[in-house]
Amino acid sequence: MPFHRIYAAPGLYSAKDKADIAASLTSYYTSFGLPAFYVVVIFHDVDPAADFYIGGVSQAERERKTGKPFVRVVSQHLALTMVGDRRPRGTDSLCAKFDPWIKDRGYEWELHIEEPSRDLWRINGLEPPPFSSEAEAVWRLQDAGVPC
Repeated sequence: MPFHRIYAAPGLYSAKDKADIAASLTSYYTSFGLPAFYVVVIFHDVDPAADFYIGGVSQAERERKTGKPFVRVVSQHLALTMVGDRRPRGTDSLCAKFDPWIKDRGYEWELHIEEPSRDLWRINGLEPPPFSSEAEAVWRLQDAGVPC
């Protein structure tokens, strides 16, 4: 499951922005063959004055100095992991998917990818089938984790 948590100031992203980000990420991962329902995106509104600190300074204060909002993206990859030289390329590729909503708007940002062990992952209480397996094809067609 690609699971993305996006932390940003309230109102930084419109409902359309959020839908477009989720659609872009879903398209990205389904292009590798993952089922669309594996892709989860959650937006967290974080008050830059009271709840968002970088280097001990509130993001609101930093933004007054820099004129730039800050966005933090935490991504988890459970369905597939990257190995070897694919790791930096894959990270750069994922970063580029956010460009229209972060980099191109001149925001400051940070992204990291976590790759927890796949054997600790369940959907509807079921162990997800191996990548590109017949069982995963059933899940893709059903758009849900179902007994196979």
